[in-house]
Amino acid sequence: MEKLHEYVLGGGTLIVDGLFGSKDPYGQKSNGHVQGILADLFSSPVNDWGVYLNDFDFFLPDGNGLPAWYLSCLWDDEDKLEVLARDSQGSAAAICHSCGKGRTIYIGTHFFQNYFAKGGEIMGYVDFLSKLLPNLNRRYLLHNSSGFLRMKQLQGGFGEVLILLNRGEETGALISAHKKTTFTDLLSGEVFAVSMLPEKTVIPMKAQQVRVLS
Repeated sequence: MEKLHEYVLGGGTLIVDGLFGSKDPYGQKSNGHVQGILADLFSSPVNDWGVYLNDFDFFLPDGNGLPAWYLSCLWDDEDKLEVLARDSQGSAAAICHSCGKGRTIYIGTHFFQNYFAKGGEIMGYVDFLSKLLPNLNRRYLLHNSSGFLRMKQLQGGFGEVLILLNRGEETGALISAHKKTTFTDLLSGEVFAVSMLPEKTVIPMKAQQVRVLS
């Protein structure tokens, strides 16, 4: 917890969900030291929470609803918080807080667990997170990223490597680069000339295929 605190104070962005930091390893309420760090990170640590067996939503400022799951966190002093989303009762469902040079976002439900439990099918979750993350200045973009199609980027002394992972049916990955770049699939030997933005290059992906491009 102290390392996370240092990371945020130094300019990092921390996004958490559920009952982050609220319990110790024995299921008891976390001690005063941890509670103090939580108070600084989020301005107001979680005061209480409710459990719901039926599905419910939290709503963004544009009125769009995102599915929540099982847990709803309650914070003290909502008037001091920057609220990113509210539930159907009007209570804060996601909050943001500036801390040192960085900032924190607390999503008051089982956000990530719900996403992975449903196979990454909740695309509104991806859109919501993309607006919260800082500009990562990525050199390559996958325009049709989804819960089934992902791209990882690695950088090393040997150069840049893109890993495309397709967990779904046959599709095409739409890729753009910061400049026109040629990649070779290290497994098949295929060569792809990746276009520069705003153009997109289609890289065929078979069902359940992984490509390693270098």
